[in-house]
Amino acid sequence: MINYLPFDADLFGYHVGKTIISSDWDETVFLEKAKLYELVYLFSNTKIEMQNPGIQFIETKVFFEKELKESYQVKSVQAYFEGGLARQLVDMALQSGTHSRFKLDPGFISDEFEKLYRKWIQTAFEENIILLYTNANGMITVNIEKLTARIGLFAVDSKYQRKGIGADLLVAAESYAINNGAKSMKITTQANNEEACRLYTKMGYEVEAVSYVYHYWNR
Repeated sequence: MINYLPFDADLFGYHVGKTIISSDWDETVFLEKAKLYELVYLFSNTKIEMQNPGIQFIETKVFFEKELKESYQVKSVQAYFEGGLARQLVDMALQSGTHSRFKLDPGFISDEFEKLYRKWIQTAFEENIILLYTNANGMITVNIEKLTARIGLFAVDSKYQRKGIGADLLVAAESYAINNGAKSMKITTQANNEEACRLYTKMGYEVEAVSYVYHYWNR
């Protein structure tokens, strides 16, 4: 089954769908159903050799999780909610997607990456879930649903990386989550974002799951 994704379709201007590859995966059946779409995302918990060259492997997603126990005050990080959405935040949101499949897939030819990440940072601003490092040198967004918090956009300005800012932002995000009732934190990144994976592991996160992502372009 292919599920229609109205958010992506409205933003990109063409039909987008998503499917989860299960044990009864049939590529021929998929291709027939995919005729209604211009783009379909495929997710699998194992890597699969596709027969149709139009189905391209794009990335390996890594899902991290950590049980939250202690809250610490990080004076260099504050919630951002006053004024408008600063240009620096938009720039950092785009930097956060350096390893994103929406940036790396050459099939995206109509500024889809920028549209998506600009939309995400605008939504985070409207929902008051942005934490900002001093002088806007880094930012992180945190969404909380019941007892689980999730990191959305996470970036340190390229001029200030490898100075411990990322760790401070993550600690601040954990504290924010705990103070708002969350018991665990989840973070999703790409396997090729090795620096992020090292940071999360160092900060006590464990790999919860791995997913292999494919894109099918029907053009």
